[in-house]
Amino acid sequence: MPVQVHARLLGKNESVKEVRKFDVSQSFFHRNFAYFHTKIAEAFHLRKRFKLYYKDNDEMVVFSSDNELATALTTVQDNVFNVYIKVSEQSKSKPKPNNV
Repeated sequence: MPVQVHARLLGKNESVKEVRKFDVSQSFFHRNFAYFHTKIAEAFHLRKRFKLYYKDNDEMVVFSSDNELATALTTVQDNVFNVYIKVSEQSKSKPKPNNV
């Protein structure tokens, strides 16, 4: 049975900027973080680095590995997996001095 993913892209002050919903077969993404991360990137057309979170007792918990994804999946209720996405701020890099 597929799991419906409700993915929310968070903006400033963690306000919801965009929502996407899609089904994923549990057998394909269960304990496969790389696949799930790619699926989110494709859904939101993300090219910047981002982190994925889920809520556990109103606490935002980051997940970034197969084991953490497995833990996050324990929060699935009524076959819905709620995911929150925060795009990483790009670090301001200083220009490199020219070698003369």
